[in-house]
Amino acid sequence: MIESNPERYFGIFMAYPAQKYYGVGLPIMLDQIRKQGVWKPKNNKIALITGSLPYSIVISDAIRDTAPKYGFEVSFEEFVPVPTTEWGAVLSKVRADEPAVVANTHFYPGDLAQCQIQFAQDPTNSLVYYRHGPLLKAFSDLAGDAARGVLTSSVIDILPDEMGNAFRDAYHAKFGAKAEADPGASTYSEMYHYAIAAALAGGVGEPGNVDQNRKVADSLRHFVYRAPFGTLRYDPRYNAAIPYPTLSTDPSLAMPHLMYQIKDPAAANPKKLIFSAPYNEADFELPPWFR
Repeated sequence: MIESNPERYFGIFMAYPAQKYYGVGLPIMLDQIRKQGVWKPKNNKIALITGSLPYSIVISDAIRDTAPKYGFEVSFEEFVPVPTTEWGAVLSKVRADEPAVVANTHFYPGDLAQCQIQFAQDPTNSLVYYRHGPLLKAFSDLAGDAARGVLTSSVIDILPDEMGNAFRDAYHAKFGAKAEADPGASTYSEMYHYAIAAALAGGVGEPGNVDQNRKVADSLRHFVYRAPFGTLRYDPRYNAAIPYPTLSTDPSLAMPHLMYQIKDPAAANPKKLIFSAPYNEADFELPPWFR
């Protein structure tokens, strides 16, 4: 929308990378894991399970388009309705395909937990990647030990560094240990970015003061802000945050796409960050279902 009419939509901003970069980034991260030598897939096939909502479809489309650039191919694809708790039919087709990777872009944590439980009953030597659901502890609580080894990712999560850890500690101290700090960091940081950019522009403009509002928008586009989840810098073509490493190779000037692996489903924080450098805190491990 913004690209189609930037003069009209100058004041609309998206403070994290567009959803398509989940799909663009997945083959990049899989290629990095493969290059480490721990994972030696017997083929280059990705089985793609797509939820019926637009969010899932956009991500699956990007996976399909990007996979060949990194030596992968989408060998199987099936759409599933939302919600879905019975995965037997689609999983039987996945098992027949024996892909190197199963990527499921449906995102409800309870539904995905059931998918993983049912996959683990007769697993293939496939990495399993789910969108969004495993970021929440509810996924690990429901899937139990079957969750160990699952991959997931986020383009806007608190980093395990000095700034990120300090924010998370302060957030939990104020709102409780079970409060989800990641979305809190997003809204908190976006507001501070806006406030500083508005101050640099000479203040906010009241409704109808287009000239001053344009100055604030221009300030937002040019003022780079380091937040607990990385660097917030807007692409002037879309007014959306720029992702690293999918669009920018400079981690100091873009928001990192983060891949996690579930290490201990029973832990307070089941997932550990394995990609992208320099923010990763753990190494990728072959899932326990590999044989």
